[in-house]
Amino acid sequence: MKPTKLKVVGKKINVKYVDDLIKEDETDGEYSESTGSIKIDSSLKDNKLFAALLHEMGHALFDRVSIKQGIQSQAEEIIVDTYAKVILENFTLKVKR
Repeated sequence: MKPTKLKVVGKKINVKYVDDLIKEDETDGEYSESTGSIKIDSSLKDNKLFAALLHEMGHALFDRVSIKQGIQSQAEEIIVDTYAKVILENFTLKVKR
């Protein structure tokens, strides 16, 4: 299952799957503040896909609740990465095929 729409604190976030994002930008995904959308590398599957989605949703959450301005980007990366790992550690995600 690859969702194309998510909600973050009531805001709809469009998700687009793109080829070669990992190769071009050296990242699994990215959140755009200007468009309020997420791009995810189309090759990701299962837990890697969920981890990337959770990570980018963390960035969307920072943007949505307007705390992005008060936090350095390195700290934000650590927080959203840790948040994604905590979710994955505590919940079994079953992939529908």
